[in-house]
Amino acid sequence: MRRLLAVIGMLASLSAAAGEWQLSGSVSGQLNLYPSPPLWPGQVHNDASVAVEPELYREWNDGAQSFTFVPFYRWDSAGGERTHGDIRELNLYGRSGDWEWRAGVGKVFWGVAESNHLVDVVNQIDGVEDLDGEDKLGQPMINLSVSRDWGEVEYFLLPYFRERNWPG
Repeated sequence: MRRLLAVIGMLASLSAAAGEWQLSGSVSGQLNLYPSPPLWPGQVHNDASVAVEPELYREWNDGAQSFTFVPFYRWDSAGGERTHGDIRELNLYGRSGDWEWRAGVGKVFWGVAESNHLVDVVNQIDGVEDLDGEDKLGQPMINLSVSRDWGEVEYFLLPYFRERNWPG
């Protein structure tokens, strides 16, 4: 946890020193308090966790190229699988005319409705974070797309698929 905070502090100072870099993100805490004592040995009575998801972004060439880095880390006082980290995004992006490319680790949304992601087939769900399907693991990929007046065509090279993780 201390190492992660040191890296975030270093990135914040880098952001202040170089005006083109943008640092944003979120830090959240969660506290679970149970009114009844645990039923079985090994169960916790109270639980606290902290999640950090910074985003480092830089674009150049009038937005035609960019770099994005979004790590994620959660520390949980109960330990176990709930304490985990992931690289949600780490990619380079480029645009030239009607063509766009992205290479690295990314998240892609292929949903037909905001409430239910039936065809979201690229990224696995991060089941340790939440089972609602909103939190996704980063997927290594190369993405190439072209836009025409009749629509957009996207090509994906996915070298392997991440295994879905589960709590417990």
